[in-house]
Order: sequence, then structure tokens, then C-alpha cells
Amino acid sequence: MPLPIAMNRIRETEEELGVTFPAVFKIRMSARNGGAVHIDDEYWELYPFLDRTDRRTISRSSQDIRYHTREAMTRIGFPPDGIAIAHDSASDLLFLRRKGADLGQEVWRFDGYSGEVFQVLDDVGELWEPRHSP
Repeated sequence: MPLPIAMNRIRETEEELGVTFPAVFKIRMSARNGGAVHIDDEYWELYPFLDRTDRRTISRSSQDIRYHTREAMTRIGFPPDGIAIAHDSASDLLFLRRKGADLGQEVWRFDGYSGEVFQVLDDVGELWEPRHSP
């Protein structure tokens, strides 16, 4: 069960990665640090921000955005400007792309088998909106 996270903890991750996450992403994640979202009837598990508040929050958030971004960087084809934010039940990842020090609003998908990359959402805020394929 995702727990709330303080904005100063989110800023710690931003500082460590050298990026600024989109405001809507930070606001939504501050209320529920992680959790599930659906895109076109596919289930995605959001990576949490590391929360060093206490032992409980550390253990629940230790497999965080930073950890999974480092892991993604070892995969052939994962974009060097990407920050991993979610995974599906297979080997695909959702990620945001750097635009200088900021991360763009667009959500991208990395296909873990083919290495293909394509945009799936125009705005990261859409992650929390019900979306179903036609």
C-alpha cells in the first residue's frame, strides 16, 4: 500500500538524479508514493521515491526510481536521457525524458524485448486518468 511522502524527500531524489520532475507527478506521488496505474488496459506499477523517514518507509521504498533507473541504464536500448518511473508484469518500462535539468511531461515506453521506444502519453498527469483502448 503506497504511503504519502514529503516533498523534501522527493527533492532529495531530484538532487541525486540532477533533474526536476513535472509538478503534477510530484503532487500525485506525494499523496501516494508508488501504486498502480492503467494505460490502455495494461497494469503498471509506479516506482516510489526513496523515503528515508523511518525504517518502515525505507523498506517500502528502497526499490525506488533511482534504483530502477540505474538498472534500466544497463539494458540495451534504454535511452540515456530516461528516468524510469514504472514497470509492467513483463519487461517493459515507462519513463520520462530529460529536457535539460527538467523532465518532460511526455510518458515513454521502453520495450524490454525489442529495445523499441515510443511515446504513450502526452502528459504524465494522464497516468491517473482512466484510459482504455478503443
